Amino acid sequence: MIRFRTDSRLPLYLLVALEELSLFGSHHSLESRIEEFPATLAALLEQVLGRLEQDHGRELTERVCRWLAISHAGISEREMLDLLSRNLPEFRAIDWAWLHRAMQMYLRAADRDGNHERDGGALGFFVDQLRTVVFARYLGMTSAAAPPTDVYRDSHRELAVYFRTVGCPEGGHWAPDRARALAALPYHLIRGALHTEAARTLQDGTFLEAKVEAGLLLPLIRDVGEAAQVASGPDVERLAALERALRSDVHFIARHPVALFQTLWNQPAGPLAGMLDAWKRRKDPGFRWIRSLVPAASDNITPGHATLRGHRHAVFSVAFSPDGRRVASSSRDATARVWDVESGDEISCLIGHRNQVQDVVLLDNERLLTASGDPEMKTAEGKPIGEADYTVRLWSIPDEMELQRSPAHGAMIHTVAVSPDGTQIVSGDSDGAIRSWHIDDWSHVKEVRAHESSVWRIIYGAECMVSYSSDGTIAIWQSGDLVLERTFPSCGKGLWWDIALSPDGGRIALANTFLYWITGAAPRACGSTNPAF
Repeated sequence: MIRFRTDSRLPLYLLVALEELSLFGSHHSLESRIEEFPATLAALLEQVLGRLEQDHGRELTERVCRWLAISHAGISEREMLDLLSRNLPEFRAIDWAWLHRAMQMYLRAADRDGNHERDGGALGFFVDQLRTVVFARYLGMTSAAAPPTDVYRDSHRELAVYFRTVGCPEGGHWAPDRARALAALPYHLIRGALHTEAARTLQDGTFLEAKVEAGLLLPLIRDVGEAAQVASGPDVERLAALERALRSDVHFIARHPVALFQTLWNQPAGPLAGMLDAWKRRKDPGFRWIRSLVPAASDNITPGHATLRGHRHAVFSVAFSPDGRRVASSSRDATARVWDVESGDEISCLIGHRNQVQDVVLLDNERLLTASGDPEMKTAEGKPIGEADYTVRLWSIPDEMELQRSPAHGAMIHTVAVSPDGTQIVSGDSDGAIRSWHIDDWSHVKEVRAHESSVWRIIYGAECMVSYSSDGTIAIWQSGDLVLERTFPSCGKGLWWDIALSPDGGRIALANTFLYWITGAAPRACGSTNPAF
């Protein structure tokens, strides 16, 4: 029976098996059909693909699965119909309708936020396991990371041809309203090994303008950088220069996309001179722009790597993962988000707090801590509207699921921290309370106090923990048992925005008016910017 199969304990295996049984016509032969189920999920999914080929034809099934597996951001039904009609001479729309219906269980029809508009209702595989099986069966690759095959490259070329036609219809003008085509084309050109064409497209001023006007500036920067890595000859230098130029003014271009040409023209031309001249000649004779008469300095620009957009309100906190590959952010919109540092892509959006998320800590690339603050909505008297959520929560980043939740504080939580060994969690609230518990036991919480008002910040050193309060005091605690060692008295209440501890634990710095403390000695000012201090 099914329970004796190697992967039969996997929920997905059982779901696929039940789906296959529901399609089996003879109830009297169910046991024999069950006996035919293979031991592993991968082999079972192979059977599913074989059944689809038998019912709907090998060529149709293979084309659909290949395109879905390699797609940039899924493929919409309209796009799939266009692709099939262009590549299969005897294709009928009803053929796709039947195949789509048979594959519904294995496809997703929206992005993870449920937003059908952002990706046009694009279809993609619901589970990565099926995508891996498709790579092996139809593309001759053990995974998406395996060395590319000719079939893999040819499949990307088919999609590149299609998206070029969609994005640049007859007339030769790239259309800003064809955002999906503009986003997908460079991706497929590069992976189809059409490197020269990719470089030429990304140096076409009209393509750059259309993509930026479509709101795809950051994906464009990534495309240019990726193309530079695989280009050859002069294209390498030109694409690298274009990536630097876009990054150096990324915020201005994002706010004023129509000023793209003007912005690039007013930077040091260098390798981009030829591209800009050709771009200018293609402009309408009546085109006007502001030309800088002062040469741009090329040695004082520090371009930002990426602008991470997704939060709907103010961002309160950011934190890197220990290996620097991820960055997390918290916001007034009651969400925490995790981003890939290299690409700038949003990896996870964690939804569950009822109020604004004040602080985040990335334990690793899989787990995130968050701390919640006051409700956003308040009465005229300043009282919160709705139920408060003064909790610290532990999340699984890949699953976007809450794993643990602390007992609620009695007031807004400003800060959360984790000991260097990753075992102790500490939080501080606006009543001056500091709470501590072991990461494996969220039910036993210890509370200590040393401040009269809000605990703004808690940080760990190698052998101690430091807390800072809005009452101006700093407390130094023994790590682990949180025994108070000493408290520095108020050194000027007011706008202290942050606190830092030197690696050796010997110096403490406060932001705004900078102060340094030698642990165990009296505080002394260093570089104070406050004349009254």
